[in-house]
Amino acid sequence: MLPGSQSVRSLKRLVGSLALVLTPEGEMTPQMRQMMIALGKENGMPGPKVVFEINPRHQLVKGLAKLHKSDPDTAGLITEQILDNALLSGGLLDELQRIIQRTQKLMEKLAS
Repeated sequence: MLPGSQSVRSLKRLVGSLALVLTPEGEMTPQMRQMMIALGKENGMPGPKVVFEINPRHQLVKGLAKLHKSDPDTAGLITEQILDNALLSGGLLDELQRIIQRTQKLMEKLAS
């Protein structure tokens, strides 16, 4: 299970998209989270629980399976980036710094 997720699903409804996150029923919506943060009430607020849906037919997902065998560290970084990209798109990523740090690690790996 990935951090911040409640479950991970592989669904056929994603066609062109790589991945997305959904807020489970009964959880705080992204808009409510943003309002609580704007009001300064984020202290003690738990991280978002999400359902992470991934497209198994997407070229990047297919490539990750191969990459995991030859370079599991890089495959892990890319997997974390996919989740954070989906969280960011869904308005649920609170810590932007981790995307920046991970992107730098990936660029360093590619440039070396």
